Amino acid sequence: KDTVVHPGVVKKLEEYYEHFLSRTGGSLLTDYEIPSEHAWITDFFGNDCSVLGDPYISNCHYDMAGAMLQHLYNNTLSAPTVPYGGLPENLLSLNQLEFFPGLWTSETISLHDIGYVYVPTARQQQALCRLFVMLHGCLMYPDKIGTTSLNHSGLHRWAETNNIIVLWPQARTNALNPNGCFDWWGFTGPEYASN
Repeated sequence: KDTVVHPGVVKKLEEYYEHFLSRTGGSLLTDYEIPSEHAWITDFFGNDCSVLGDPYISNCHYDMAGAMLQHLYNNTLSAPTVPYGGLPENLLSLNQLEFFPGLWTSETISLHDIGYVYVPTARQQQALCRLFVMLHGCLMYPDKIGTTSLNHSGLHRWAETNNIIVLWPQARTNALNPNGCFDWWGFTGPEYASN
């Protein structure tokens, strides 16, 4: 039901990634049966499943965060034992400027000055943790929706229970990127996939 990115485009992207994953034994998880509009899907928060619009999170009664993380970690994760947003005090901001190369600025590189990281309680007590990097969708950058996508994705509850650090780099708008997207189709040039 996605009216922003046609399902045929998504299937071609799936084929593209499978080409590379076949070399490593990896696999993708897709579900074309959820009748959702263009959004991050949850089982607890957001617009009706058929609505297109801010904050681009839809409650389709499906735990996409859990399904994705279970797939990535070979179904070894424990069911969450904390609220949907995790523990708010464990979401920290970080300065992304220190990671910008050379003379690049926030505007030229289309990355926000501030990013976020969810650090589970166990890590704060020196336990070993896994790392998961989450790139937000278009129109989900902080100047538009704040931390709504972070707090309502469902990722933090899984992260807290399973000792996973969630790193949330944040994009921003510029002339080439008016929707504040991460480049998954090449607007930054032919080397977009390796930058």
